[in-house]
Amino acid sequence: MNLSCPICGSENTQKLTLIYSGGVSNSTTNTVGVGVLGGIGFGATKSNGTATSALASKYAPPVKISNAGANTCTVITLILFGFENYITAFAFALISVGLYALNHRHNSNEFPKLLADWQKQYLCLRCETTFKPE
Repeated sequence: MNLSCPICGSENTQKLTLIYSGGVSNSTTNTVGVGVLGGIGFGATKSNGTATSALASKYAPPVKISNAGANTCTVITLILFGFENYITAFAFALISVGLYALNHRHNSNEFPKLLADWQKQYLCLRCETTFKPE
C-alpha cells in the first residue's frame, strides 16, 4: 500500500484516526478543602475535562446527529397539550416525528459510511491533503 501523498509525494503522512486520538486527552481532578472561620467547613469536588488540539479538532471523525431538537419539540408538544392548544401541539408533534426519522436515517445509514470513510483516510503533514491510499 502506497502511503505517499498523491499531491506533493511526501511520505510524511499519518492516519486521521491516529491524529485524532493523539490530539485528545481526558483529565479528572479531585479537590478537597477544609476551612475554619467562625465554624468548620469541608468541601470536596470532582471535575472531568477533555482537551483537544487544533489539529485533532480539524480532522475529527464525523458525529451522529443529536435528538436535541426533536426532544425539544416533544416537550413543547406535551406543554401545548396541557394548555389544550391541540392544533399547534399536533404541528409540533409532526415536526418532532419528522426530526426523529431524519436523525435515525442519518445515524443508521449515512453515519456508518462516513465513519468508515474517515477511518481509511490519511493526512499529508507537508501539504495537509487528506487522501485514501491506493
